[in-house]
Amino acid sequence: MRERLLAAAIGLVLLGGVAGAMTTDDESTAASGAPAPELEAGPVGDRTEWVLRFLNQGEQEDLDAVFAPAFLAQVPAEQVIALADRELRPLGPYEIESILEESATEAVLILRGATGAAWRMSIAVVGDRITSLLLQPYQDDRSKPGSWDELERRLRDAAPDMAFLAAEVVDGECRPVHAIDADRVLPLGSAFKLYVLGAAADAVAAGTASWDDMLTITDERRVHSSMTYGETAAGTQVSLRDAAQAMISVSDNTATDLVLEHVGRAAVEAQLPIMGMADPSRNLPFLSTRELTFVKWVFSDEERQEYIDADVERRRAILDALPDRGATLEDLSDLASGPVAVDELEWFASPLDLCRAHVALQTKGDEVRRILSLNRGVDIDRDRFPYVAFKGGSEPGVLAGAWYAEMTDGRKRFVAALLMNEDAEVASTILLDVAAAFDLFD
Repeated sequence: MRERLLAAAIGLVLLGGVAGAMTTDDESTAASGAPAPELEAGPVGDRTEWVLRFLNQGEQEDLDAVFAPAFLAQVPAEQVIALADRELRPLGPYEIESILEESATEAVLILRGATGAAWRMSIAVVGDRITSLLLQPYQDDRSKPGSWDELERRLRDAAPDMAFLAAEVVDGECRPVHAIDADRVLPLGSAFKLYVLGAAADAVAAGTASWDDMLTITDERRVHSSMTYGETAAGTQVSLRDAAQAMISVSDNTATDLVLEHVGRAAVEAQLPIMGMADPSRNLPFLSTRELTFVKWVFSDEERQEYIDADVERRRAILDALPDRGATLEDLSDLASGPVAVDELEWFASPLDLCRAHVALQTKGDEVRRILSLNRGVDIDRDRFPYVAFKGGSEPGVLAGAWYAEMTDGRKRFVAALLMNEDAEVASTILLDVAAAFDLFD
């Protein structure tokens, strides 16, 4: 549920507006030991050099002079700085490994960090201002798993507890092609937000809500890991459509709780069987991100254990008595210290549950399909898979990723992995291997 950039992942790291990434098969990778390639002198080259200095050295020139106003309206300067400080800089320093595409106003290149992590960076510049900057985890064909057996080995190496499903979707049914304990229930992280989206869509369909309904941001309901609305002034109103979009595309926790509160906990709980969850009992009561934050990280050990041991009605009473204040990053000083009760305090489903959930969401209207496709998670081949719906999630010890994809010939595919390590963080780069499963289908 904590959304880190790579995991926020999970997958798409958005440091600005929606970038129209250019693609090419001509990758002029720098030879080992050769100087890093350089862009031509000019606005794109200059701003790319600035991005590298920003990531590598923390250079913080007035961002208002670097980014276009429309960019900063989406992601305020303080969020750009915080995201780079927390998530990207620790994996550096970076250098340009290859330049994939270059024009007078745009460039696409591969950055390689000191840890070996690679990123596909798309940048667009108008005048001397960056109008879009998009970084995605990158994996070339040489490093992808070449077989189901190799993928399974990598998954088992990544986490001691895991489940995986690659399936064909035929006539609305999930038909496994390769599965590893696909009916095993494990923590979801922010992938639980699929069920909140389903409840919102059904409320709109029933006429009890509208995508144009206005929701009000309050400090009492503000939650950590909110890329879009974390710094938005209290009293600001946002539409249900925009909140749902932020909930899925950048996994904004404040937006999630706004949507959940608007449609109601009972409506989300009712969605669990509607969307095909085999056993909803572990998700009752269905927690908001604020509630999970309090119970997991703000409660004392004794209070947390009381909640874990309680029955559903007692749990509801505990949640009703939570303090009327937000769950901010200041409340989470121990968040990075390691996993906390990940197999007891979380949202839960199996890969098969998630397949059925994605399939159900595809029947809930064009707005839902659009929202689910805004963030593809990783760079899945757009020529073969023009439509991809994705949701992932993470917190220390938990990693999840689930993709539903439609091929150009109309065939439908689904891939999901759930990984849990109660003793350590799960490296989010494993989701690149999971998504590479789309290349293993016949």
